[in-house]
Amino acid sequence: MFGQVVSTNVSRTLFVIPCGAAKLSRPSPARTLYTGSMFQYCLTVVEEEAELSGTAGRSAAVRILSARHGLLDLDTHVEPYDRRMTDRDAVPTTVVADQLMPLAEAGDTDIHTFLPRPYLARLLAAHEMIEQRGHSIRVHDHYLGTRGIGYQRQVLATLRSTRGTDDSRAPWRRPVSDGQAEPGARSGSDG
Repeated sequence: MFGQVVSTNVSRTLFVIPCGAAKLSRPSPARTLYTGSMFQYCLTVVEEEAELSGTAGRSAAVRILSARHGLLDLDTHVEPYDRRMTDRDAVPTTVVADQLMPLAEAGDTDIHTFLPRPYLARLLAAHEMIEQRGHSIRVHDHYLGTRGIGYQRQVLATLRSTRGTDDSRAPWRRPVSDGQAEPGARSGSDG
């Protein structure tokens, strides 16, 4: 996901957003395949946050949690498909766990999710599998307590409006040397 990981002293941040139902009708890079306005807005905000994370000294990446493929790199070419995370043939939890294992093995990883409930449930189930394998990743749910897409948009708008401030809701903006963990993170030690 982040290329070869040599040192475990580097803090890594992975931002995960959901795929969308509206898609192009031809194979396309994942970042352009999904055409819905919420997907595009979320991608824009989260990519900007990943860039800020990089300036704070963290290795940062954005992935799309696809109901068919699991975690997709933004530039991966994908055929259009019709699948929801609630479908019986949605991506298995084991696939998502296997995709996350390189990060777990590298250590010191935070996953910041911007996922609706069915997607978050799949990612948290994968997180649990990773912990059962003896590894740990911290998962932060930024839509916790939101009741729908309007509230999710508000979370994203708040992230955008607080740039340049000392905002505790965006710990990835703090320099790595700060070393503070975000309250509410799920990891092997606290959740």
